[in-house]
Amino acid sequence: RRIQPAESEDPAYFDYAARFDFSDIRALAFYHGVFAPVESTAPYYAANRTNRIYAINPATGATTLVTAKAPFTISALALDAASGNIYYTEDADMTMRLGRYNLASDTHALLGTLSDPSLAYAAARNIQNLVFFAGDLYYVHSLSDDLVKVELSGAGVTAQEKVADLNLDASLGIVTA
Repeated sequence: RRIQPAESEDPAYFDYAARFDFSDIRALAFYHGVFAPVESTAPYYAANRTNRIYAINPATGATTLVTAKAPFTISALALDAASGNIYYTEDADMTMRLGRYNLASDTHALLGTLSDPSLAYAAARNIQNLVFFAGDLYYVHSLSDDLVKVELSGAGVTAQEKVADLNLDASLGIVTA
């Protein structure tokens, strides 16, 4: 479908021609919750393969150190905005621990090891992407096409399983979020 920026049903922040210099959209995905306009100051969170988590103001680009006390080097992270938790994975090819940082209490918790062989799916490589959705975490395992779901409880990881092959079992390489 060709987006027509002049049409009355396309709000100003969907003026793709002006904002991105194109009008023929092939694929588009949005977060299923409340849409935050570009002018939002709600922070994004990032890690730089250290034990630090930073907040980034999307309007100004300013970064602020949130914590430097994660118990291990961080590879990927995901935000659960409703609970104020940031989930993160260890930058390692052996243990691949999962941690949680609570923004309100400024506390870290170790939730489990994603390479644990007792789980239905045990991670075997560094996890470089992580998404929080509907109460669970998801990632695409490195050098595979496996979409993996991590189920959580307050105390930690309760289950981990492959929920889909995204590319007919052909590797997607290294997927980053």
